Amino acid sequence: MIMKNYFMKSFMMLMAVSATLASCTQEDVLQNTPAQPSDNELKLSVSTQDFVSDAQGRAITNNDETRTSKFENGDQMGLYIFSEDGEVLCDNLLYTYNEDKWTTDKTIYQYKNAQYVAYFPYRKDLSEVAVAENNAENDAEGGAEGSTPSITEIVTKNITDYFTTNILNTVSQTDAETYEQADLMVAIATQVTGEDVNLALKHQFSMIELNIPCRKYITSATDGFQYAAPVKMDVKINEKTDLYRVADGVYRMIVAPKTTPVIEGSVEYDERMPIYFSSKSEDVTMNALAAGTFTQFNVTYDDPALKDLAKDEATGRYIRPLQPGDYYYSDGTIYPYDENKAKQPFKEGCIGVIFEVGTGAPGTDWTHGSVLALNNAHSDWSKWGNSGAPKEGNSVAANQGSVELYTFLSGKMDGYTLTGTFTAEVGRLDCAFNKIKEFTSATTPKECSGWYMPSAGQLMAVWKGLGGYEVTADNYMNNMATDHANKLASVEKIQKAIEIGGGTFIGNSGTESDKMVQRWWSTTEWDNNNTWTMEWNLSETASGWSTGFSSRNKANSWNDRSTQAYARPILSF
Repeated sequence: MIMKNYFMKSFMMLMAVSATLASCTQEDVLQNTPAQPSDNELKLSVSTQDFVSDAQGRAITNNDETRTSKFENGDQMGLYIFSEDGEVLCDNLLYTYNEDKWTTDKTIYQYKNAQYVAYFPYRKDLSEVAVAENNAENDAEGGAEGSTPSITEIVTKNITDYFTTNILNTVSQTDAETYEQADLMVAIATQVTGEDVNLALKHQFSMIELNIPCRKYITSATDGFQYAAPVKMDVKINEKTDLYRVADGVYRMIVAPKTTPVIEGSVEYDERMPIYFSSKSEDVTMNALAAGTFTQFNVTYDDPALKDLAKDEATGRYIRPLQPGDYYYSDGTIYPYDENKAKQPFKEGCIGVIFEVGTGAPGTDWTHGSVLALNNAHSDWSKWGNSGAPKEGNSVAANQGSVELYTFLSGKMDGYTLTGTFTAEVGRLDCAFNKIKEFTSATTPKECSGWYMPSAGQLMAVWKGLGGYEVTADNYMNNMATDHANKLASVEKIQKAIEIGGGTFIGNSGTESDKMVQRWWSTTEWDNNNTWTMEWNLSETASGWSTGFSSRNKANSWNDRSTQAYARPILSF
């Protein structure tokens, strides 16, 4: 695991850690050194000193107590030990953090008046490198006013030079791991016999933070679901475009000291509506940063999408319930679609449109809502799966068109569970369930169910949520030739919602006449040979078939439109 890199104004709580370790052999100590170990094992106290604000740039507004520096199990630190005469006792000794302790695979003892240099994160390449040039640098360089630099100063410089050349100038800081690789921290300490060696790791580079206004929401003031809208950025910090996204609207970059931040770019909250900003603006002052300092650049923008929304005092988020018609993205962000305020969602990254809120996949962690995929899981018709007796509770002995059947179908919200069951049973069969399993063109975020086939009740929820149609026992079947105008309008609304997000409603199979009826499979069964589909009719006439449910054969060849349909996946979050 990696260290979560954050900062705050206050000093991080000291972490007392001990090295109860395995044995520092004579080979680990430079031969012919007069330094001799004591009988006391080395004990360390490790802490971090946080970035200090340089108080420049735009006003700093969002420092809070939750932004701390924490080590995680598996983090690694390097340690050098020198005698008081500058001899190398231990060279780049690897320490690993686990359960509040830093440990190594050797037993290390205290040395009288020893000097210590620790750095984080550990780099194997620095073994014999940081100390190999000591003599040359010692002879070639003088300290302040001609004084000779100490061994710890030389090693610190060598470590910093290594990170500057090999990490800072080459690694793109796009996530927590790569950001951490660039955030070098070094501690220098002198041993005092009988006491711990206190290692206060200090940042050797500087940090720039960019704060972008973000549409951050909560569905209700009391334990509501939190979500954020997508933001599209085109930003350069000192000519680099790769930024670490720490949180919604917060981006950071580690830079070399003595760097004057130059920040330029644009941000979009709605497609094709960029907002430009620059650190060269008249109201912004930017100076060169010292090591261990940071500066914040806060972009300001009055967002019309947030107008008239109340703010939750506990979280600082705007209160807005999720709604059918909101757009869902591969990173878990949600575009708050509104015909009057926000009606230009990004197509890039959009994978679906929310069709119901508050149900999701019952019995799972994903009960906030469900999302309809923007495209079918496959380009052509596919058969459903295998024939066979319906699963227990997945069919009802009722006449088609009856109130009893309507009640049964509308209550079936178990597509997630049944998709797992049927997918396991079909094996490698070329069918709708495996089409969904192989549906990789729309990558889903980790915090969701993944794609699955909808049940009859979930397809009915699509009809109601996106189509705005009030489904009843009098109109739910495709052979109920009633209410044609409203049904046609509802299908057009669903098609429009899909296409606004960049998706396709009409599949590829069949003639142009065939394409006027789009049929989607469900997990809900009718009998041994048939299962329920939802048929969307794009050419309703007073005497023709209507939009609604229809039973279709489970296993027939896909060349016949009367027995074939598409797998249109959904997910829950």
